[in-house]
Amino acid sequence: MIQFRPLAISKKAVYDEILASAVHRGCEYNFTNLYLWGQQRYAMVDGFMVLFSQFSEKSVYPYPVGRGDPKAALDAIRQDAADRGIVCTLTCMSAEDCETLERLYPGEFDIRSDRDSFDYVYNIGDLAELRGKRLQKKRNHLNNFMRIHPRCRIYPLNDGSTQNIREMLDRWYARKFREGEADRDLHLEQAAVSRALQHRKTLDMEGIFLEDNGEILAMTLGSFLSKDTFDVQFEKALPDVEMLERIAAALDADVTEVIYGAKSAPDLAALKREWTQRGIGWGLWLAILYYVLFCCGVWGSWTRGLSYQFSNKDYRVMEEVLPGSWSIDVNPREVYNGAKPVIYKDDTGCRITVSNINWDEESGTWNIWFRAEGVRHFYNPWRGVLVTGCGGENNESGYYRTDKFANLTVAIDGESHTADLIGGGIYDRNDLNFGYVLFPGVTGHPAELPEQMTLTLEGLLRLTTRFVR
Repeated sequence: MIQFRPLAISKKAVYDEILASAVHRGCEYNFTNLYLWGQQRYAMVDGFMVLFSQFSEKSVYPYPVGRGDPKAALDAIRQDAADRGIVCTLTCMSAEDCETLERLYPGEFDIRSDRDSFDYVYNIGDLAELRGKRLQKKRNHLNNFMRIHPRCRIYPLNDGSTQNIREMLDRWYARKFREGEADRDLHLEQAAVSRALQHRKTLDMEGIFLEDNGEILAMTLGSFLSKDTFDVQFEKALPDVEMLERIAAALDADVTEVIYGAKSAPDLAALKREWTQRGIGWGLWLAILYYVLFCCGVWGSWTRGLSYQFSNKDYRVMEEVLPGSWSIDVNPREVYNGAKPVIYKDDTGCRITVSNINWDEESGTWNIWFRAEGVRHFYNPWRGVLVTGCGGENNESGYYRTDKFANLTVAIDGESHTADLIGGGIYDRNDLNFGYVLFPGVTGHPAELPEQMTLTLEGLLRLTTRFVR
């Protein structure tokens, strides 16, 4: 298995030099994108940079970057995918890359275009002048905007404007979340743009924003992908004010209510009653509600969380071994007395805490227990994710089981050993307990515990559920 490592912002110059050897203009070969989005990891194999990435909730390998023969790197990628038990999926490939892959592994790969993932490449002169029939719509949109906002001005994004930009983005994302568009990708984007603003100078990012009468209407932020290509990584704009004013007038409401939501629950309830009186039948509504709640797994997921999804035949569980390891220094006596330090957490909301150290009188050993806290969002009950050290033992139905587990290394006073797995406890809604044998004891008194030790978990499992009926 390839030992992938996280990307460090302090080594940006090193990564930029390696990525510069890529002939692609794809945004995946830009350090800024790799650093900002998700948990991208890399390794060097035979002079090639090999990336391990998340794409559409799948683990993929962007085509390796380097000079020379890529076969050794491609062989390592194929073996790594086999070791993880996942499909070997290569992305970001040019026509030349596809020819090389077919020549090295004839008939072994299914090569196809992914139109939804194509990047848009524009000539800067075309966008600056907006000439010709092809850009007529953009020209009309710009003219209409300038008519509505004749005093609008463009300013460079700098340290003095960062806080105002953040406030504008907070309003934009809050509106999207209220409209029910809060999927995982939108949360990742929100985290990415916040990170970009924080490290803008270090990442050599440039940006501008539009301001009218003291209000920021739009912003954009990007960086150079290569010497002749600039990657626009983020662009956000508040809703078209003129159109919203027309909608507000039709609803007899204030425009701010249309943008940010109704002022109070009674107004919203009255609006729903009006819609119902105009033709939405209660019988149809109740039938749809019943089907969604009880036939599509929603009620079970809301009331029992991931424990329902892991034991239900209508949910598919996708299993992935995470690359890398996670370490923490703990005081065992403090954990024994109730401290719960965090050893793992990620952008999705999953985390693992050291929950307890206890004495097992029957075996005469000290045991350590971890609590894996999963995520199953209220607004998306058909999916969930849990990062854990092993599977649970409550699946009487047998719909999902796994023999894989994470290794725990315990280091005390410079000496380390691998702890034996005890197993996983019962799923508690979205959580799972799993434990290991620390070391043998004598009396079971906490004075036997050392004052300091280092715990390292390697090979954690990411379990992702999806409704598949």
